[in-house]
Amino acid sequence: MAADSVRHLFNGIERADSITIDPHKWMFSPYDCGAVIYKEPELAKEAHSQQGSYLDIFKDEGAHGFNPTDYQIQLTRRVRGLPLWFSLATHGTDRYKESVERGLELAQLAGRMIEENPNVELVREPSLSCVLYRRIGWKPEDYTNWTYDNHEKGFALVTPTKWKNGDTFETVSRFCFINPDTTEKDIQLILESMN
Repeated sequence: MAADSVRHLFNGIERADSITIDPHKWMFSPYDCGAVIYKEPELAKEAHSQQGSYLDIFKDEGAHGFNPTDYQIQLTRRVRGLPLWFSLATHGTDRYKESVERGLELAQLAGRMIEENPNVELVREPSLSCVLYRRIGWKPEDYTNWTYDNHEKGFALVTPTKWKNGDTFETVSRFCFINPDTTEKDIQLILESMN
């Protein structure tokens, strides 16, 4: 939704009572940062408020403000969204928009590069930042060996995934572009390493 070029894919989301977001990729947050956003915050309170006499001190919202324990699933965990808040406050939303747009651009670029390479083929058209492709003639162990070899060399981390092909699952490779500093040359070198 941050990227103007694909915002239309999320039309209608404003009608949802709640949505979940997982900002650990494009929002560059810690892995355990996530959120449920409610149109009506009272729904969160109805879903998550907890009972316990030791919590009664927080129940007088009028005198002390709202009780944060009523709006989250975990009662005594650290505030996992704080790193995201600091990052947004430091860099601003425009920087995130630029990064997301770059990830989308890289996925389209990789799709074109795959179509031009006789050793690989697209499994499906790129979707947002993800590109599924297969190395022609490879078996699952080839993908695994290639991934470990590249990782051990410190070259790249491109992991295989499963694609449902009819009634079976096929092992394929998967780009997921998050780092806006990724270059066309990076993609080219990764694809060439499959030769």
